[in-house]
Amino acid sequence: GRTDTMILVTINTKENTVNVTSFPRDLYVYIPDWKEQRLNAAYAHGGFETLQKTLAYNFGFEPDYYILVNFWAFEYFVDDLGGFYINVPRTICDDRWGGGESHCVYPGTKHMDGREALWYVRSRETTNDFDRNYRQQLVLEALLDRMMALKTLTRIPYFYRTYSKHVTTDLDLGTVISLIPTATKLTDKSLISQFYINQDSVTSWISPTGAQVQLPNFEAIRIILKAALNSPVE
Repeated sequence: GRTDTMILVTINTKENTVNVTSFPRDLYVYIPDWKEQRLNAAYAHGGFETLQKTLAYNFGFEPDYYILVNFWAFEYFVDDLGGFYINVPRTICDDRWGGGESHCVYPGTKHMDGREALWYVRSRETTNDFDRNYRQQLVLEALLDRMMALKTLTRIPYFYRTYSKHVTTDLDLGTVISLIPTATKLTDKSLISQFYINQDSVTSWISPTGAQVQLPNFEAIRIILKAALNSPVE
C-alpha cells in the first residue's frame, strides 16, 4: 500500500547526533519511469528502489536503509513496551476506532497504549497532515524515552529477532548493533534535531485529475534538507 507516514532518520555516528525529518504524504513529485504523483505512491509503485530514485531525482539524496511498519506491528510494539507517557500539546478529537464514537485527548501528560497511539498519530479530523507529522514525531520521542527507561538497548538482539518478523527492512542485526553507541547518547535531547517539510515549504494545488496535493518549493526544501542531512554542500 501507500506509505502515508514517511520519516527520514539521519544518524551521524561521529558526532552522535540524530536528525528526524517528516515528509508530507501529499507532496507532488516526479516518480522516475512513471509519472508525477504523490510521494506516498513511490514505494507502492516500485518498492524501496523506486522510493530511493524518487527522493534522489526530486531532492538530491538517497536513503541507505528502510523500515516499513504496518498498523498492527506499531500497536504490538507500543504494547510490548507497556505503552508510554506523552505530553499532549493541544486537544485532538476524532472518530474512536472507526466506530462513529467521538474520542478526544486534551493537553497535558497522558499514558497511551498501542491502539490509542495509532489513533493519535493517524487522526486528522480536526487538524491536518502537517500537524499529524508533528504528532508522529512526538510519539517517536515518547517511545525513545520509554525504551531508554526500560534499558532496552541491552536487549537489541531480542528486539531484532522479534520485530524483524513483523516489519519489512533491509537493516541487518550487525548494522543495528553498530548504532548502539550513538543510541546510548540520546538521553541528551540536544543531540536530536527535528525537521519538517511544512506549509512554508509547499504550495497547495489541485492536480489535473482533481487531487488535492502539495507542490514542493524546492529552494525552501533544499535549505531544510541541507541541515537535516548534515550536508556541507551549498
